[in-house]
Amino acid sequence: MDIDTIAKIFLSAMFSPPGIANFVVSTVLKKRLHATAAAFIASAALVFMNSKGLATIPLGQYVTVVICTVIAMMIVAHFAFTIGEKVRSKK
Repeated sequence: MDIDTIAKIFLSAMFSPPGIANFVVSTVLKKRLHATAAAFIASAALVFMNSKGLATIPLGQYVTVVICTVIAMMIVAHFAFTIGEKVRSKK
């Protein structure tokens, strides 16, 4: 896979409905571990939603898509958690 395809996977995972829900949920969580769990749940939901499309690609590409999706959800969750912590600390 080229870098352009991987970048598209990252962006589509981050701005998908589970990615946006992951952002919102991680903003209100009070522990980083819970944000990590939310990221895993969101990435599992995204992979489950696209299971028919993912069944047609080779195994190596499938693993790359799943790993990129999990990493993208982790980035979103931890970014949202940090924003939530900053907002709570200012109150």
